[in-house]
Amino acid sequence: MFEVWRGIRDFFIVLKKDLPWIIGSMSNEKEEISVNGTGVEIKTDTPVEYQRAKTLMGEQDVLENFTANIRPDDVVWDVGSNVGIFAMFSGKIAKKTVAIEPVPANVDALKENVEINNLSEETIIIEVALGSSAGTIDVPSTSVAGENHTLVDEINETEVITVPIRRADEIVASGKVPAPTVLKMDIEGAEADALDGFGNLLDQVRLVYIEVHGQRLSNLNRSINDVIELLYSVGLEPEALEGRCDDNYHIKAK
Repeated sequence: MFEVWRGIRDFFIVLKKDLPWIIGSMSNEKEEISVNGTGVEIKTDTPVEYQRAKTLMGEQDVLENFTANIRPDDVVWDVGSNVGIFAMFSGKIAKKTVAIEPVPANVDALKENVEINNLSEETIIIEVALGSSAGTIDVPSTSVAGENHTLVDEINETEVITVPIRRADEIVASGKVPAPTVLKMDIEGAEADALDGFGNLLDQVRLVYIEVHGQRLSNLNRSINDVIELLYSVGLEPEALEGRCDDNYHIKAK
């Protein structure tokens, strides 16, 4: 009986925590976000999408810094775009935005946000994961839009879809996608491998924002130092922005 009551208690604790986002997603079709004088709209069909739009998941300062430093002549790559909050802002400011996202639910939301903000001409969506070599990887096929997913840890879901892994320089070599001058990356531990795949493209990048995930990097036998050293090697000077914890924080490099 005690276990039953504990289960009921835990259910209501979780419900209380998530209830604002559940109610928000039911009562709002989209949310307007304004940063540094630029406004975008983000659809809020799921609780996590609503939470992202309302809280920016603790990335308000990073988004403000990002939007303040993009130029009208930039080509911005948003790697790990999720539902596209950063990509919508860069789409409003920069010449071209390349939004890269492998998870189907997030891709669908990303496409809808592009339409909502009338950014079809300014945005290229690429449904792949980036890595150091071409291949494939499984991602959840039944996830909810707005959720984070790692390509590093083993996927527990029984329903998955296989998506391609591409090198960034191979994507540009196709001639259909412009090389980046600004790079934003949030890919839950795969950042070092993805940077390896840029090759000489990094020589053209003037500004980088990367969220590093130390523990998840170590699952691929990589480290935050690998990311920092690679940035230094192409003449970029990294600095740590305010962190969430010791091994999970944002790096800005210019």
